[in-house]
Amino acid sequence: MTVVAATMNPATETSSRAQEALDLRPPMEKYEKTLELNKTKSTIDSASDSCNLAASDLVTAMGQYRHANLVAASEEALLQGEEAMKVFKNEAMKASEVATKATSKIEELKVANKLLVDENARLQAAE
Repeated sequence: MTVVAATMNPATETSSRAQEALDLRPPMEKYEKTLELNKTKSTIDSASDSCNLAASDLVTAMGQYRHANLVAASEEALLQGEEAMKVFKNEAMKASEVATKATSKIEELKVANKLLVDENARLQAAE
């Protein structure tokens, strides 16, 4: 049986370490973005639930109160619905900002990856 001794090229070892470091970064960034998006989705779901609750309150009021009380309950339900929509719009804007930042970060990572690929090719050509 023949044993072949492996020799490490310092340039290859360095680029491997750099690649390992880059391989570890995107999952963390993806995890952070996922947390932000989940938080935003949760808030949007909460705003939607508030709209549904306001509508439910109106239906309940229709069955229980006279006309004057029904008008007041209807106005209150509309106000609650408008507030819920404001929250929903704000959260949608935040989600859009998160998506824009994520897209920007992806573009930065693509550029960094291309630079690493080019550098790796240059180092291999120099060998």
